Amino acid sequence: MMMNRVHVLACSALALAGLAALPPSAAYAELEACGGVFLSAQSACEYRPKEECMTQCMTVAVEEACVTQQYNECETSCTQTASTECESGCTSSCENQCTTTATTSSAPTCMELCLDDCRSDDDEGYCGHAAHQSACGRCAQHNCEKRCEAKCGDDSNQPKVTSVTQCMPTCSSACSASCTAKVNTQCQVDCQERTYTQCEQKMVEQCQTNCMQKGGAIFCDGQFINASNAQSCADELSGKLKIDIDIQASLQTAGDKTENAVDKVTKKVDKACSVANPGAGDAAPFALIPLGMLFAWRIRRRR
Repeated sequence: MMMNRVHVLACSALALAGLAALPPSAAYAELEACGGVFLSAQSACEYRPKEECMTQCMTVAVEEACVTQQYNECETSCTQTASTECESGCTSSCENQCTTTATTSSAPTCMELCLDDCRSDDDEGYCGHAAHQSACGRCAQHNCEKRCEAKCGDDSNQPKVTSVTQCMPTCSSACSASCTAKVNTQCQVDCQERTYTQCEQKMVEQCQTNCMQKGGAIFCDGQFINASNAQSCADELSGKLKIDIDIQASLQTAGDKTENAVDKVTKKVDKACSVANPGAGDAAPFALIPLGMLFAWRIRRRR
C-alpha cells in the first residue's frame, strides 16, 4: 500500500515551485468555454491552424485538458475537509501578512492569499515517483486554483483588502480553501494517476479531430485547450483575462503561407519541366528525350 502511494504521487513540487514563480498580482479565471481550465492573465494563448495544430497534437500537449477533465471525475471521491490545525496555522500567518501589507500598500485578494499558501506547501513531494511527472504537477496547480476559486469567488470582482479589519474574514476564506486543497491533493493524485494514460489517448484524438474538422485549435502555454467552440473560448479569454486571439487573422496568415509555399513549388516545377534551354543550340532537341530512354539506349550500346 505504501509503495503504491509513493508510485502514484502525481503532483510535483517542481510544478508547485513554477506556480509560485508567478507574480502574486496575476489575475486567474476558470474558463468554461475553454473546457473549464484555469488560466492566468499572463498565459500565452494563440490559435494554431490545422498544420501547426496537428504537429502539436502529435507531441501530446494535452496535459492541461486531461487534468481539468479528470479533476471533475475524481472530485466525487475527494471530499475530505480541512483540519482545524491547518486552518489555525494558516490564518495566523495570513493575518500577519495581510495586516502588514494593508498598512503599507494595497493588500492581496483572497484568491492571491489562498494560492500563495496552497502552493507553498511543497514539502510533501507529491510527484516524486509518479509515472507522469509533468502532468501530475498540473494536478496540484488545478487543485489549488479550483478550491481557492470555490471559496474566494471571482477574484476579478473582489476589491483588494484595504484595511486591517478586512483581513480577518479574507484570511479565513483563503485558508479554508487552501487547507481543503492540501488535504485533497493526494486523493486527486491517486485518482488521476490511475486514469491518466487512457485520458491522454482520448484527448489526443479529440485534439486531432478539432484540428481536422474545425481547421485548428487554441493552445495556451503550449497546451491544447479542449474548447467545443474556439471563438467562444477566444471571447472568454478576452473578456476575463484580456488575452486577445484573432482567429480569422491566424487563418488568413496560415492561408498566405500555404499559398506562398505552393507558388515556390510551382516555380521550381515549371523550371525543372522546361524542355527548351535558350542558348543551347543544337543540343536543345536532346532535352526532349526522356531520361529513361537515354538510359536504356546506353545499356544497349554497352552490350
